[in-house]
Amino acid sequence: MIKKGFGQVLSEIDFIALKKGKHYGFNAAYKLYADHVYSLCFHIVGNEQVSSDLLQAVFETLLNKSSKLQGAETFGPWLKKCSVNACMNYFRQTKRDNIFFNSPLHVVNNSAEQQYARDESSDVTVNSALEQLSSTSRSVVYLHTVKDLKHSEIAPNLGIEESNSRQLYRRALKQMRSCLKKQGENNE
Repeated sequence: MIKKGFGQVLSEIDFIALKKGKHYGFNAAYKLYADHVYSLCFHIVGNEQVSSDLLQAVFETLLNKSSKLQGAETFGPWLKKCSVNACMNYFRQTKRDNIFFNSPLHVVNNSAEQQYARDESSDVTVNSALEQLSSTSRSVVYLHTVKDLKHSEIAPNLGIEESNSRQLYRRALKQMRSCLKKQGENNE
């Protein structure tokens, strides 16, 4: 039975070369798995350009961690896991980047000058919206959004329940959206 996809096994010689950081070992791994990594990323993300970037990120991870690889049989599944993790990191990053862009300040405008002024003032308006939150709410938003901590990690650090952390986060985002909306209406 011939294995396909991530079930394929890199030859022992190529695996040892890869583990030692040899160029031909990396090339062999790339030739064997690159199409599968790209395909998996494309099916998860649905964007060709992003999938190409993720392919590169996965193989950069491989370069950085090649000396720690366990065995040729587990290499394919490890690379698959790296691919899925790269996709999830991409989604986390875009979530973080887009979290505050639901405000009227970021609606596409025909006037380039107005867009430049809005981009310049958006940091100020987000900061002023953050300042209106309680210190605990601000901490939860920062730790979850910027530091990418889970609520189960945030709660003990702030001395609150996990459900309270989630609720504070939701309420803080709602309050910030409302504040940004009001500021957007005042700027019109």
